[in-house]
Amino acid sequence: MSCSLYLEKRKRGKPRDCGTAETASNLSENEMSTPKKNKVETKAVEDKTLMALAETMGHNWKQIGIQFLELKGYVIDQCELKEATVILQSFEMLKNWKNREKEGATALKLYSILANEKCPIGSEQLECLLEDTH
Repeated sequence: MSCSLYLEKRKRGKPRDCGTAETASNLSENEMSTPKKNKVETKAVEDKTLMALAETMGHNWKQIGIQFLELKGYVIDQCELKEATVILQSFEMLKNWKNREKEGATALKLYSILANEKCPIGSEQLECLLEDTH
């Protein structure tokens, strides 16, 4: 019996022997793995994307960090003390958000937070986040 027929029957709840134990175990691993599409959607936002976004924030980065990314004031202060330019301070703030969110720090999540109409950043400035999801 071919392995594809095995998989088809297995999906219907009728497991069959695929020939070797090694092949059967590989099929089990493949069946349990996440499809590639989901891996792309859940990958962490890239630093180069954060830098592109930081370049567009200007002096609003503190408000964005506190009000929308919900970072603590002392974290914002550390970013300001650590870096000399507004762009690097913004980037540092975004990296702090990414580190806090861990696996949840996706470009889509950041986009959904910053797309709030009250957020002082324009939709054209957020395009780099949509590009990171492809």
